[in-house]
Amino acid sequence: MNIGTKKVKKIKMNLQIKQSYIVLLFMILSGVFLIMLGNANYQATVQEWQFDSEINLNGLHDNFENRLNTSYSQLILLENSQSLNHAIDLNETDPDYQDELLKLQKLFMNYSQQFDYFAQIRYINETGYEKVRVDNKANGTGPYSFNIEDLQNKSGRYYFQETMLLSKGDYYYSPTDLNVEHGEIEVPHLPVIRIAAPLFNNQSSRRGILIVNINLNYLLNTCSDPDSIRGFYIIDLEGYYIKNCKYPDKIWGQPVNLNQSEWHIRTDFPYLDNYLSETNISSGNLSYIEEGVFSSKYIINRLDFGPINKAPSWIMFTTNDFKTFLNYNGNSLLIQNFSFVIIWVISSIGMILILNALIKNIKKQEKTEEELSNLQKILPICSICKKIRDKDDSWHEVESYMREHSDTIFSHSVCPTCAKDFYGDLLEEDS
Repeated sequence: MNIGTKKVKKIKMNLQIKQSYIVLLFMILSGVFLIMLGNANYQATVQEWQFDSEINLNGLHDNFENRLNTSYSQLILLENSQSLNHAIDLNETDPDYQDELLKLQKLFMNYSQQFDYFAQIRYINETGYEKVRVDNKANGTGPYSFNIEDLQNKSGRYYFQETMLLSKGDYYYSPTDLNVEHGEIEVPHLPVIRIAAPLFNNQSSRRGILIVNINLNYLLNTCSDPDSIRGFYIIDLEGYYIKNCKYPDKIWGQPVNLNQSEWHIRTDFPYLDNYLSETNISSGNLSYIEEGVFSSKYIINRLDFGPINKAPSWIMFTTNDFKTFLNYNGNSLLIQNFSFVIIWVISSIGMILILNALIKNIKKQEKTEEELSNLQKILPICSICKKIRDKDDSWHEVESYMREHSDTIFSHSVCPTCAKDFYGDLLEEDS
């Protein structure tokens, strides 16, 4: 074999080795690409969840805030209405007193029709007795007023006692509570927030309170399927659930007469409970916290119902983990990422088969080169029968030895000398 042929074969072998490295590099790069693609898909799902959660929290916050501001404004209008001021300026013995109460009752009815989330509007006198009361339970029948015999004494209720201590121009905001009738929590539960104002007549004498109960079911009952999957919650500042989209019955753990103390975030979200107890969340601004890289993440918002430290507040939050993402995305995230893995495995198997074929080809060529190299050396050949001896001391015909150790193919013929020696007579006859 000449030097040029050797160089060509060596170049070909080097190219095949390089091709093997290229195939291996392709496998590695394709794996990295698919991992990056899966991570990008996961991050896109996270961002979608976060965006939806932000819209949900901000929307709910704004909705609550708008209704509270409206309720506060309407309370001021009622407080300064002519009907109410005429009523509180009169004594119960005055002949026009009952007529003024009827006018006040009509005014309350008009407000309840206009603002259906006003569960109650009441005028309670200085002794704690309800004098005018209009309820609106949102049962489709519209607002209705109470007869005198059905009115109750609320002097023992905390909201009456605390409002009666306020000065003129101050307003009372109650904590989130369940409505109580005749000393018992109303069933079905009616969650309310109360806004109240102390009343004074034209002689600046205290004449009771004006109080509005806001029906929170209008806001709390809105819980969609995505909210249930993501996990949307509202708690008071003590950590008790007011809204729990994942477990709707696990709410109102705070009232003593219900006393479900385990319905608290310390049971379900101890990390969040510790965080909220140590951190002051600002109202109206979203906060983002996470327990760890692979742990739950939270988006938090706070709603204050009035002046800070004078009114109740809520903490609204959503939570997620990897399982939440799978549920939120209908398991499509898992299917997509799994498909990426399948594609990579199939392509890797194909690349491995190609690489294996290249390696076999290289080995075959190396073996051929070695055998050809052996042919270029001194071969032990019988001087009589011309058989060749191999390294195992076995003797082979020249044809068989060459076939086994090279790609040489023999085609049999007869040279002129042999033809003359063996077939001379026949050749002469033919000529």
